[in-house]
Amino acid sequence: DILLSLEDWYVTESHDKIAEVTAPNAPFPPKPNFPFALINGYNGNDTKPIKFVPGKRYRFRLVSMSITEWFKFRIPGHKLDIIETDGIRSKPHAVDGLDIGPGQRYSVIVTAHDSAKFNFVYNVTLYANFVPLIKGLNPRYYYGLIEYRKGAEVKRLPPVDDSELKWADDIELQPIDGQPALPVDRQIELTSRELVTTDHRQLRTLNTYTYAEPQVPSLFSAFSTGSQSANPGIYGPQTEAHVLQHMEVVEIKLNNPMGFVHSFHLHGHVFQVVEYGPVDRSSIVLSQSTNKTANDIVLPPLRKSIGAPMRRDTLVISPYQYVRLRFRADNPGVWMFHCHMDTHFAAGLAITFVEAPEILQQRQSLPAALQKMCTIQGIPASGNAVGKQGLDLSGLPPVPQPL
Repeated sequence: DILLSLEDWYVTESHDKIAEVTAPNAPFPPKPNFPFALINGYNGNDTKPIKFVPGKRYRFRLVSMSITEWFKFRIPGHKLDIIETDGIRSKPHAVDGLDIGPGQRYSVIVTAHDSAKFNFVYNVTLYANFVPLIKGLNPRYYYGLIEYRKGAEVKRLPPVDDSELKWADDIELQPIDGQPALPVDRQIELTSRELVTTDHRQLRTLNTYTYAEPQVPSLFSAFSTGSQSANPGIYGPQTEAHVLQHMEVVEIKLNNPMGFVHSFHLHGHVFQVVEYGPVDRSSIVLSQSTNKTANDIVLPPLRKSIGAPMRRDTLVISPYQYVRLRFRADNPGVWMFHCHMDTHFAAGLAITFVEAPEILQQRQSLPAALQKMCTIQGIPASGNAVGKQGLDLSGLPPVPQPL
């Protein structure tokens, strides 16, 4: 087993960056920051050699701990057999490389060559397609040694363009248990949008509202409001709460009509990746700085899972694309669905699923230590979003309004 944790390391503190991009009159797009890559906590070019024994098979576990940027991983001269995605075992699937979004994880099997004549180099690329391409800054390239024999010559391989390589694609993967696509009981359609507010902040929404934490944690409201917990209104408008029935199969159709890639993560579940396709041209939102029209946009193709759809908990959705994902509501609780890019999450790109609150109240209880933490901080630990009864949300901060 070989673990590679991948981080995008910024010079600025994350809370400073978030405050910068969500401040009134902040420039848009925000001033780009160009992070460095850390691999297992070290500078990406200062990692120890990975030692291979001829003929042996190695499991690489790659974990993206990135908050914003993407990583590509390759070992030129070797195939990567994907066997796991976000903790779910998959049927072996050979690729040349992995393109890993924030929060995603993969396991691959790499089979060593039979000879120790040459050493090889693995490649890690840190990049973002939503900031300017500047040599030495975006992308950044990192290299490490695959050592078959100490002091052996490094095998020189001809350069290959990324477009000529086969990259991991979750719509092509299948879980090892062969679970078929779940029959849908309920569909929820979500659309990612930008929101420019009356105080000139650049926020983000999934459908109507930009997410903001309620004064009472939503989990506490679900526990303490009895039958009212089934009313999404008690959680406050900015949680964008959806109350799910126990064991129903939910299909989310997530639309991304803008020219920005996102990495979305669901808490408490893995979901089936059923279909990717193009958004309707009439829904496309173009940047004010472009002179293109919606008809100029090259839309992504329609792609459906073949056989059993792969399950995972974090997916990447490309510009002008939609995705259909399905999961069974078999885990009572309060779970977030949000963009895994920290600045987008902080700008409100999130919703809440309140799952089977009546079952939650029957089977579980809040630890006293959690309630004590609220008391110490002066946070109400029961009631609706503001600690009151029913739909009385007086005292809730005003919802940001569009400009």
